Amino acid sequence: MQHRPFIALTVKFLGICAFMLSTLSVHSPAQMQQIDWAKVHTTTIAAMDALYNLRFNEAEQKSNEVITMAPNDPRGHFFRTMVYYYRHRLAQNANSPTEDDFQKFMSYSQKTIQVCDQLLAANKNDGKALFYIGGMYGYRGMTMVNHNEMMKAVWQGKKGIDYLEDAVKLDPQNADAQMGFGLFNYLISQAPPMFKPAIRLAGLSGDKNVGLRQLEYAAANGIYSRPEAQFWLSEFYRSENLPERSEKHFKNFLAQYPQNTMMRYLYGRLLLNDMRRGNEAASQFKQASDETVLGAAGNAQLFVAASLVDLGNISMYKENYNEAISCFQKALAKRSDWTSINNGIALCYELQGNRTAAVPYYQKAKDNKFAQEHAIKALSEIEIGLVKSQHLFNIGEYTKQLVVVDETLKKSGITDDQRAELLYRSARAAHEKGDYAQAESRYQQALATKPQKETWIPPAAYYRLGLTQEKVGKKTEAQQNLEQALAFKDYENEKPMRKLMERDLARLKR
Repeated sequence: MQHRPFIALTVKFLGICAFMLSTLSVHSPAQMQQIDWAKVHTTTIAAMDALYNLRFNEAEQKSNEVITMAPNDPRGHFFRTMVYYYRHRLAQNANSPTEDDFQKFMSYSQKTIQVCDQLLAANKNDGKALFYIGGMYGYRGMTMVNHNEMMKAVWQGKKGIDYLEDAVKLDPQNADAQMGFGLFNYLISQAPPMFKPAIRLAGLSGDKNVGLRQLEYAAANGIYSRPEAQFWLSEFYRSENLPERSEKHFKNFLAQYPQNTMMRYLYGRLLLNDMRRGNEAASQFKQASDETVLGAAGNAQLFVAASLVDLGNISMYKENYNEAISCFQKALAKRSDWTSINNGIALCYELQGNRTAAVPYYQKAKDNKFAQEHAIKALSEIEIGLVKSQHLFNIGEYTKQLVVVDETLKKSGITDDQRAELLYRSARAAHEKGDYAQAESRYQQALATKPQKETWIPPAAYYRLGLTQEKVGKKTEAQQNLEQALAFKDYENEKPMRKLMERDLARLKR
């Protein structure tokens, strides 16, 4: 679906929101006596709670209350700025960015920096002021990335990390500080090649494993950084193909902020795509698409629509086609620009045997290659078998999948590419069932078929054959097959596949 890149971008650039809370003050003694610092603290906590639950108006209101009570304290200014950072990021990734949100973010971030500068002018060793100003520069840097101003982004980020380093010198055991360092170390280490020259020019470097350890420390010990560290670890572990670790942090975050529609949607995606636990994923998507939840307001509607799409997908995988069509149509009503949703509706009609109803929806899915092909040509019995095989795998119905594959393999007119794909997909099902002998045999049969068009099958089959052989103690064969997988180039999804191959080959060699 077309919304996937938008959501991936949202996740990529969300930041280190909560580790800055403290009790800073540059007020005169008389002012100090007049300010109710306990109320400043609790109101700031309320602003943070609203922000993490995506209730932006309430978060801004609470931040303004803090500013009114303590105008020379950074807390209210910082969290008011963060409201507009999130508003801008979510709107931008929903393809509806507003210049007003961006300008308010820049203006309010500058005000936060000015307040911190006043604190540091009075006391250059004010550690908490260093935290706030370091975080603010970090967010400005990430925003510059989104506006394609890489040099500005890098130097803003460097300024932020310099302030944070100064703060940690004053308090080396501060767990909240590890949040900032962990995020920095991981993201810098994973920066795309196009960003590397600017990063090197700034004299920056990162270490992925160090970053993960620092984030784990903050998630376990941080006072204010704990939920933000949980947020990032849930995303980073998913990208590292460690879904069980990712799930732990999703659960911890949502236990505290249950109205965060974005996080609930992303947890559903983990359950569906990485863990193939369809019923549990559907439960998360239903909650994320519930518009009675306050967190679903405003730009979080992006995740409401996306959750409806995946609810439709799960119903389609279960062959509940009318239910799936209803979910797809609700999503399309919210996001008419996601034209690929029409492909899901068309596919449901076609799998029901209603070709007449399917064709107009295929035609509406203008940017979907599969849809445009089948607007002209109906799905064959073999293609239907392939589709149903993938659907059953997606929800962990491996036994049913193997039955569908074996029935389809008996049909006449099957091509080498179709046979190879069916054998590959059934091998994955056998592996997930723990039948490693059958999985190994089917991977080998898929490779022997020598597909011509589906060039992704050989590298994927060699890779997963190696993982299957590892399970039964064939370490030498496993290593050889992973090395063979890495020899392939220029195929679909090559970059993420190579990352997995290199990681598992390194593990095998160790």
